[in-house]
Amino acid sequence: MHKKSLWSGVAAGYAVSVLASLLTAPKSGKEYRRKVSSGAGTVQQTPARVKGKANARAEKLYESGKVRYELLHGKLDNIRLEARIKGASSMQHQSMQKPADE
Repeated sequence: MHKKSLWSGVAAGYAVSVLASLLTAPKSGKEYRRKVSSGAGTVQQTPARVKGKANARAEKLYESGKVRYELLHGKLDNIRLEARIKGASSMQHQSMQKPADE
């Protein structure tokens, strides 16, 4: 099943259920209009709320990734430094072991 057809089916089902509940509920037209307008406001605010949450989550993930990158980069720098020190120490040790007559 395609996601688009799934969501269009969900939206259609929601619309039908809202319409059915409005037609069967024992309220006046004025009360229905007030209820529908307040519900429309909530629906209009939902995308902005979801977008805000998604942006906050993305920012949190970005910061977490940035911190992890910096930690790994620092560890890599330490490994490189240790390798240079060991390499220099090894070369110095080898030059000391060479016989003097060479």
